[in-house]
Amino acid sequence: ALARWIIRTIVRPLRALEATASQTAHDLDLTRRCQQTGDDEISHSIQAFNTLLDAIGDSFRLADAAGRQVDDTAEEVAGASQQIARAAEAQAALDRVKRDSESLLRHSQELGKIGGWEWDVEKSSMQWTPETFRIHELPVQAELPQGQSAIDLSVACYAPLDRERVLKAFARCIQEGVPFDLECRFITTRQRPLWIRTQGQAELRDGKVVKVVGYIADITERKKMEEEIRNMAY
Repeated sequence: ALARWIIRTIVRPLRALEATASQTAHDLDLTRRCQQTGDDEISHSIQAFNTLLDAIGDSFRLADAAGRQVDDTAEEVAGASQQIARAAEAQAALDRVKRDSESLLRHSQELGKIGGWEWDVEKSSMQWTPETFRIHELPVQAELPQGQSAIDLSVACYAPLDRERVLKAFARCIQEGVPFDLECRFITTRQRPLWIRTQGQAELRDGKVVKVVGYIADITERKKMEEEIRNMAY
């Protein structure tokens, strides 16, 4: 039941968000939206994604209106140089929108403070999205070590009391395919204290775990709000 819940509330929304961003980058359909459900970190990221689409759509409509105005003027003056300039402006606007569309998923992760990660069991290799690097306060372009060193790099950032349960949950997911969902204290590489939520789920092939995929979210602000509410109750 827990695995189905994670697929429904975590994996599917993230994949839907990724698919929407990819389709938008491909066909530039700025009317497309990703469906938002719930009120968790992923839903907030989807909301930010849709807001960015709105903003880009407004910019594109303004550019289109400006292009039509240039068309009217060009018909009046019929200058070859203006035709060339107009075509260059239109192409530049199209390229700009396409670049913006391709970066929507990255921006939504930044706004939602959610990073993705993937552990390839067969290759003993780890992959992080840019926001995962930022949560750890590591350079985004940093090269991850491979093998056990990649796991150790992240686990070292967890508070000492939380490291063992993180490692046990991760190992059980690899060995038995059991998903996990943990909230832990976290110390970045720059010694900044955070609260994070990390979830992981096994991907199976022929009944064998071949990958563990998940996300890590900075939930520090939510934890602070919860603490303030508790303090107000006393």
